[in-house]
Amino acid sequence: MMIGFVVLNIAIIVWSAAVELSNAKQETYPVRWQFLAAALGLFIAAMIAECLKMKVMTQHACGRSDWRTAIRTVLIGRFYDNITPGAIGGQPFQIYYLMKSSYPAGESAAVPLGSFIFTQFSFVLLSVSVLITSGSLVRSGAIGITSWLGTLVCAIFPASVFLSTLIPKQMLRISGFFIRLFHRMHLIKDPERAYRKSEENVTNYSASLRELMRNKGLCVRMFFLGMVFQVAFYSIPFFVLRAFGGDDIAWYPCLVNVVAITAAIAIVPTPGNAGAAEGSFVHAFKSLPGSCFWPMMAWRFFSYYIFILLGLGLYTNIYLNKRNRKDAEVYGENWSSIPLSDTILS
Repeated sequence: MMIGFVVLNIAIIVWSAAVELSNAKQETYPVRWQFLAAALGLFIAAMIAECLKMKVMTQHACGRSDWRTAIRTVLIGRFYDNITPGAIGGQPFQIYYLMKSSYPAGESAAVPLGSFIFTQFSFVLLSVSVLITSGSLVRSGAIGITSWLGTLVCAIFPASVFLSTLIPKQMLRISGFFIRLFHRMHLIKDPERAYRKSEENVTNYSASLRELMRNKGLCVRMFFLGMVFQVAFYSIPFFVLRAFGGDDIAWYPCLVNVVAITAAIAIVPTPGNAGAAEGSFVHAFKSLPGSCFWPMMAWRFFSYYIFILLGLGLYTNIYLNKRNRKDAEVYGENWSSIPLSDTILS
């Protein structure tokens, strides 16, 4: 799977470069690094908002939290969202990480799912707002239709998770229907075991989510942090485009286009919406005076590749820490002086 993922991204980069750099527009503009620095600042601000949301929700649900766990949980979620088709892998791994960090099972499920609900609903509100106020920018044509469809898709899953906290029995019936359907399709071998597991999960996290949702002040703060993340994150392309010569680009039209693109490609099941994201960006900003290739690559770095790099760095750090602890148990206090060959061979 990972090999296919890497090959797919390399192929998309090569294809984008071939198309864009062979275009008649060969004007080159000096990179204005101050705008890329501003884009980096917005990325950091967006991630601080997301990590703070995770930290506050963990503190409220579990009575304890720390920045290290919050940052790792967010990075794990973003990493798996960007390497799994349809961005469906993040929350399960966040739940697993919190449980391995000695947080209760119910709360470990409720916190990532609650954070996801606030993030998704804040995006849906932003998307609806810009689509309604965008005028002719994206309202007409295929991009407008797919943007509305993608916004609806973005709302379905968090809405179903939210409904499961209000009507758990009805959600179990719906879950049972899909379990039976998947069993007939030979996707689930043991439907009874799957249903028991589904019932246990719904019961545990619905109770914890209801407790979180009862705190109106907490909900307002979490929704606010979700909006801070969305606005900061989707303002990054404005500064990226300015860095590569886009002097005539205004902030709000750029925000509208980026949000519309993000909503439109939500229905594309490739990891990180690879392929559709690059093509949509080039189409939306093809009027840029120079080539769109480098602005597109800079945008994809901040919105996609950086999460993969940070995730790989995080897992490397976790592995090395485990390796160090294991070596300390085997070799005692002088583990750091063991031969390098012993470490490699082990």
